[in-house]
Amino acid sequence: MSKKLNFSAIFLVILLSIYVKIIGYVYLGEIVSIVYILLRAPKISRELLTGVKLIGLWILVQLISDILNNVDYASSAKGIFAPILMIAAVIMIYNNFLDKRDLLPSLFIGYIIGILIILFLSVDPIFLDNPWKWGIGSTVNFLFAIWFSYFSINKRNIVLIIFTLVFVVISNFFSARSMSGMALFAMIFYLLRNNKKITSTLKNVINSKGGMIKVVVSVFLLVFLLNFVVTIIFTSDIYLNTLDSASKDKILRQSSIKYGALVGGRTEILISAQAFFDRPFIGHGSWAKDSHYIDNYVKISEDLNLSDGEGWKDWSYELGLIPAHSFLMGALVWGGIFAGFFWLFVLGKIIRLFFNHAEQMNYFSILLLINFFWSILFSPFGYNNRWASVFSLAFLFYYERKLNKKNS
Repeated sequence: MSKKLNFSAIFLVILLSIYVKIIGYVYLGEIVSIVYILLRAPKISRELLTGVKLIGLWILVQLISDILNNVDYASSAKGIFAPILMIAAVIMIYNNFLDKRDLLPSLFIGYIIGILIILFLSVDPIFLDNPWKWGIGSTVNFLFAIWFSYFSINKRNIVLIIFTLVFVVISNFFSARSMSGMALFAMIFYLLRNNKKITSTLKNVINSKGGMIKVVVSVFLLVFLLNFVVTIIFTSDIYLNTLDSASKDKILRQSSIKYGALVGGRTEILISAQAFFDRPFIGHGSWAKDSHYIDNYVKISEDLNLSDGEGWKDWSYELGLIPAHSFLMGALVWGGIFAGFFWLFVLGKIIRLFFNHAEQMNYFSILLLINFFWSILFSPFGYNNRWASVFSLAFLFYYERKLNKKNS
């Protein structure tokens, strides 16, 4: 269905995407959302209620963990206010952008443009070193997805296929392997979603007795298989010959370890899992620091030939944080098992949406939620990802309600 852009909404969201430093980085949209909550005391919709309760649990157990671990006030404030700011902004956007008016395309275009402007103005050396990987690539990908899903009159699959294949080639050239993989997976899922046999099987599985357990086991098996396949591809001469020498060396080191390419690219999970199991109920506190885990991280990385020289090692010790390159693992390490319930709940909602409503999902929703699923498992919950999560969460709750209503 074709829509019209709302330029006022785009400009407003660009402004809300400006951030300032108050102890930690806070977006203007998060500040406005807190004011909105305090002044309006908005009603929490049924779709958001469970998530809000789990955020409350996360905040409570994080506070207890910080007290027991003697965390300093500044670190504790940053750790506790992160989920508060996020859910407040979700409520504001859900109620004012999605729940009452059909502003979804304009909302996300404003967010994308706002973040891109900030990246250019901040002169971030990481972004400038590889602009495609750290901003330009995802901007192009999501703007195409918005156009294809909401503005293209004839949604011809060949256009999506050509764009995705070109995008995958370019992204691999710039070492953005996870981004290219998610785009490819989103395209495949979109093209298969109208197969009635596949969608019927998905619904039968998720709605059967113990359906979610079956899905989780299947996902683990799929990841294991994917790790095997990706490792073969990444160590093949055909793929390696497309890379520059630095990228080639890095991908070879990551893919040649005994755990495979996926773990090689996210070795932090080995340490964060250890830290979680050491304190599964009380966690290590907000912005958890412990040189013991840094020692283990450095040792594992060196043993697996994954370290990037002395500068990398010095940076790891200077930062001091227990490695947790994941929304979920970060919450588990900082606050214990109960702090992670919210992200487990969100993962479950994404899975149910894909299994129950596959044939009704447009390409944008598929791409967005696949990226969000990946971020929960494999991306750090920093201020930039916190703001991105606001839009993904608001969309998830809105889209689920929309599809449930359509089927009722």
